Amino acid sequence: MTASIELIFDLFKLSLYIVCAYLLLGAYAHRVHRFWLLKLTAKRFVLLALLTVLVVGVKVFEDVISKESGPVDAALLWFIREHAPVALASFFGLITATGAAIFLVPTTLFLTVTLVAFKHRHEALLLAVSMTCAALLTYFIKMLVNRSRPDLWST
Repeated sequence: MTASIELIFDLFKLSLYIVCAYLLLGAYAHRVHRFWLLKLTAKRFVLLALLTVLVVGVKVFEDVISKESGPVDAALLWFIREHAPVALASFFGLITATGAAIFLVPTTLFLTVTLVAFKHRHEALLLAVSMTCAALLTYFIKMLVNRSRPDLWST
């Protein structure tokens, strides 16, 4: 029972963060950048969706750093395993493989060389630098978190 109360409190807290961020951004636009106000009003659903993704992302990152996400991860993975069709296992295995270095490094090299060959040097440099930074950031976050993935079944 306390877990459900904690979940409701977390959802309320996250909703409050989103609403406060939206209102503060609107107040800032109203006071400082009036031309933003019209754009913010027209795109309010997109803005709310972005704020929601940002707040949920921060919450998930906070839970992982504090090592509180383990039970949630395990419950979610078991739910997926019990309800996902077996035929999708190979598809999701392929999707997982696209995030591995054995796929990303050759693909990045191929695309970078292709961009250079078509005289898109700026885009090639941007791709190479962004992929390198992403790999380094991922490595350092994994070192910081230092938590093994839930090993619930053999893949």
